[in-house]
This record gives sequence, C-alpha cells and structure tokens, in this order.
Amino acid sequence: MKRLINTLREHFGLTHNEAKSALIFFAIIVVNLLLYYSYSTSTVNKQREILIEDYGQTELPEPEVRKSKWVDFSTDKKSSKTFEKFNFDPNIASEDQLTRLGFPKYLSKTMLKYRSKGGKFKYKEDLLKIYSMKPELYAEIENLVLLPSKMDKKVADFEEQRVFAEPKTPIFAKKEFSISKFDINKADTSQLMQIRGIGKVFANRIIKYRDILGGFHSIEQIGETYGIDPNILPELKKVAVFGSAIKKIKINELENFRHPYLKFNQVKVILAYRKQHGKFKNAEDLKEIKILDDETISKIEPYLEF
Repeated sequence: MKRLINTLREHFGLTHNEAKSALIFFAIIVVNLLLYYSYSTSTVNKQREILIEDYGQTELPEPEVRKSKWVDFSTDKKSSKTFEKFNFDPNIASEDQLTRLGFPKYLSKTMLKYRSKGGKFKYKEDLLKIYSMKPELYAEIENLVLLPSKMDKKVADFEEQRVFAEPKTPIFAKKEFSISKFDINKADTSQLMQIRGIGKVFANRIIKYRDILGGFHSIEQIGETYGIDPNILPELKKVAVFGSAIKKIKINELENFRHPYLKFNQVKVILAYRKQHGKFKNAEDLKEIKILDDETISKIEPYLEF
C-alpha cells in the first residue's frame, strides 16, 4: 500500500494525502466495474433461461424450394403414365388426342382456343408460337405432326430459283450521261468534277497547279498534279480542249521570274548568262547553260517568249 502511494507521489508530484485519495478513488472504480460485469452476466443468463422455458427449443425452418413457372413433365405425377405416339394434324386434333400424345391439359386448351379464334397451323414450327409450348415437348412430337416444315419449303424454293431463275432485264435502260466539252484552262471546279475520279479536292488542286504553271498546253501536264490518278487522263482527253493561250515568260525582259519547272538557282544562272552573253534568240540558246538538261528545256520552252 505504501509502495503504491510513494509511486503515485513520485510520478504525479502529489502529496501523501493526495496520493492516498487517488488510490482509494481508483479502487472504488475497479470494484464498481467488477460488480457491474457480474450483474450483467447473471441477468443475461436468466433471460435466456426464461426464453427457453417459455418457448421451448426452436428449429431453423427448412429452405423453401423455389417454384418454377414451367411444368416439369418428367416429375409431374400425371405424366408418369406412358404416352401414345401417333401422327396427328394440330388443326383438327381433339383435346383427348393431344392429352394422349403428352400435351399438358392447359396446353391442349390453349391450342383449341387458338383454333376457335381462327388460328391455323401452316408449318410444324408454328406450334412453337403457342404460349408455354416447351421446346422439349416439340422435339418429341415434331416427327408426328402431319404438316410440312419451313426448312423443306426453303430448300425447294432455293432449288427452283437456282434451276429456273432467269437473269432479270432492267425495265428502263440506263441513261448515259454525256459531258459537254470545256476549255481546260478556263474550267472551274464544277466542270472538272464531272469527270469520274475528280472530286472537289482534286479539282481545286488541278486549278491551283494550272494557275502556277500559267496554263496547260497538254493533258499530260494534269497528271503532274499531286495525288491525281493517271487513269482519269483518257476521260479528260475526250472533253478537254485548249482554247486559251498560256501565260508566257518574257525571258529577255524580266529581271526575275519563277516557274515550277525551274529551280531558284537555275533562274539565277539563266539571268546571269543573259546579262553576260546578251538576249536569248530561242530555246537552243538555253542549251549552252550547263545547269539545264534537255528535259527541263523542253518542259519550259512552251512558257518562254523570246
């Protein structure tokens, strides 16, 4: 006891009387907790005994078997008997005949009600349209139904079409679309788009390239347009004409010029050569310039004016 009081005084800085009072206070708390626990345990046990005496021993209910809306013919007491097998026409079969075949009573009544309202079975598969007709039952009686099958009809129709079908001729002859001729150097996008294979994008590209060149002098030049299909050139030849003159470059007068067929350094050499040797008389004079090959000269010649 004294050891506990001294321990409290050392750890908490209490006087002797304060440490003694604290120890007594903790002891009271511990005693109260023990009494409360003992009382609670005895009270719960008594309640359990009362419940057992009043109601006796109870058992957990057995799980309820989930019922299905479909009737299982294999477990039905009425279906334990042996059913007959005979051919029948569902359009005239009686309720007794259907029952003897294994049809449930409710299904037989449904079929008779369907017939009474004017319904008729044309193919075996029509039986599956009857509400609550199980596929298992249909599989058992399918070969007994005195009706044709849809599959037989499809095969017959296919064979008939394959053997006797004749190629159909169009009632109206296809109208040929004629395109009037136009000047390729003045044509707009709508005229170019009449040619199969030329859409709006390519039509704009052709016009842009034509303006940079200064006009086309041959159909082959259109084939130089970026991304164009060369197969359209024969169609263009049928309708394109060259009614307008192309723009020419006055090679002996201009201080500078540009053209897609000439590179920047080639233009500079041409101007320097002219300054040094005088004006060009014709395209043959350009052959003196080593930087120009024959192919380049032949391509640029139609656009030069001497």
